[in-house]
Amino acid sequence: MAAWQNDAWLGEDKVKHFGASFLIALAAKYLAAKINLDEDASTAAAIGTAAMLGFAKEVADDLNPANIFSPKDLLADGLGILLAIFVMLVR
Repeated sequence: MAAWQNDAWLGEDKVKHFGASFLIALAAKYLAAKINLDEDASTAAAIGTAAMLGFAKEVADDLNPANIFSPKDLLADGLGILLAIFVMLVR
């Protein structure tokens, strides 16, 4: 079975992508605030950091013949980032 056929919309891998992106965004926001970036800049840095790391992970996966570049993983990353933004706004 081809790797793309194993790429389910829901599953452990998507939960990992969601959770990792959520935590990376929150950690990046915290670190950006610690170096005295203003509110908007620290939020942008958090979003950008999490998004770039998620994209880099997919590029690395694509370079592995046993794996694929998964838009579904990127969607899970994006949803994790959106939840982090929500948490940042309601704190």
